[in-house]
Amino acid sequence: MDGSGRIEPDRSTIRKDTNKMDKLSVMHAFRRIVERGSFARAAEDLGVSPALLSREVKLLEESLGTTLLTRTTRSMSLTDAGRLYYDEATGILDAVAGVETRIRDGAGAVRGHLKVNAPSSFGQTVIAPILPAF
Repeated sequence: MDGSGRIEPDRSTIRKDTNKMDKLSVMHAFRRIVERGSFARAAEDLGVSPALLSREVKLLEESLGTTLLTRTTRSMSLTDAGRLYYDEATGILDAVAGVETRIRDGAGAVRGHLKVNAPSSFGQTVIAPILPAF
């Protein structure tokens, strides 16, 4: 409460809420920056500005409390923390892509038990020939 009896919001909570990042998007952008070796080339691939990527990496570094990339006007290199983040982010992104692929591939697949009640002649002439495909 302030002197007037009003309750003041907790500024640290507000700051944390407004600085939330889409971690998967940031991981993807960081991965692209490292793999392309440049903010400009990564930005071109992702269809965003290099300034946006630079800001996202800066926010990421601030949230982690460490530097991930050492940048100069002519070069960029990963720090030890940056290498760890890159390796782990790559594993996470690959795992997410794998799960999505498995779900997509299995979405139309027929699964489970099928019980057919039919005369044996139908089973022998129609069903038996197509069973090996399953």
